[in-house]
Amino acid sequence: MFNPDKINSYLNKNREVLTELGLFDQLVDTRQLIDDQVARQAALTDRKRAIQGNSLLGAVGRALKNESPDQLFKEALTNPAKMRELKRVASQATDSLTAEQSGQAFRAAITQKMLAKAPDALESPTAFKQWMVKNEEVLDAAFDKSHVDNLYLIADAAERILVTGLSRGKGVSDEDIITRFTSALGTTPAGISNRFIAVQEGRLGSKAMVGYIVSRAIRQQSGVRSDTLFREAMFNPDIAKLLATEGGDSVPPLGASEPNKRKINTYLFNIGVDYGEGVTGEGATQELILEPQIPEQPITETPPPPAPVMPDPKPFPYAPTPGISLPTPKPSRPPAGSTASVGIETLFPNDPTSIAIAKRRTAGQAQTGVV
Repeated sequence: MFNPDKINSYLNKNREVLTELGLFDQLVDTRQLIDDQVARQAALTDRKRAIQGNSLLGAVGRALKNESPDQLFKEALTNPAKMRELKRVASQATDSLTAEQSGQAFRAAITQKMLAKAPDALESPTAFKQWMVKNEEVLDAAFDKSHVDNLYLIADAAERILVTGLSRGKGVSDEDIITRFTSALGTTPAGISNRFIAVQEGRLGSKAMVGYIVSRAIRQQSGVRSDTLFREAMFNPDIAKLLATEGGDSVPPLGASEPNKRKINTYLFNIGVDYGEGVTGEGATQELILEPQIPEQPITETPPPPAPVMPDPKPFPYAPTPGISLPTPKPSRPPAGSTASVGIETLFPNDPTSIAIAKRRTAGQAQTGVV
């Protein structure tokens, strides 16, 4: 996480060093740091999903021995039986994807292709509900029924908030939204199935997470986060379930529990969407941003530059002295039967101590001869 307190502490302790290195002005702009990290997360998410989507198509093509797996997906959009078979094959683990990753990539591919055929489905919750009714069988074949039910409940709750007729703006109070939300029945699409009628009868109340998200979008005059979450919920059953979760007694109408806020904030940040103030409305807040690796001990001085690498020394070339040739000395051999000895007085003729030792040795030898 980016922890503002730790960042400020680090900057204060190392201001001089960072200024000398020309980094202080960049690091002191924490808003820019967060924006850069969010952009990086978005790029990584796009790359990851593209890789997983390509891996899924390759795995499906090999499993079904079909060279045009993309065509299989298009055909499945109008054939629930083919959709169920495609789901069975596509939801299995591969060499590069886990079963969960394969299922996520499959749902994302189906969602993308279905919305490409009906781009108006996300223009309003009412249009989305009508689109779901029209594609109920295919959706049930591609997704779990609980996932589809949660999507319908989310759309129904969002519809009832938006049909209140309140314009977006910070002057709109939660009480205004709650009053009209609880009294709005929502629009029932023509030809609705008995299954969706039963789902709608268990519609979400004002404490549902989706109510919190949509009401914040109205208050903050921004639908970026809510639109992103609705798209993500279409192929992520965990997000759909979270948006359909209702708060307990401690949660106010159009509010959300702190754990659910943190889950939403973390998810948005990880996919590269700045949750900003849109998901941290009332009550205590908690920053959920990336924490840089800061050393325990502050840097007190600029580290010295590395020592230059010196080459190995080469021997100095001595030129030979011309015109001088030394005779090779011949070793002298002592006569046979004798042992060569050299006295200390010969080595040190001018040393008094050497002379005294020689005299003492000579006297000793004389006495030995007398005996």
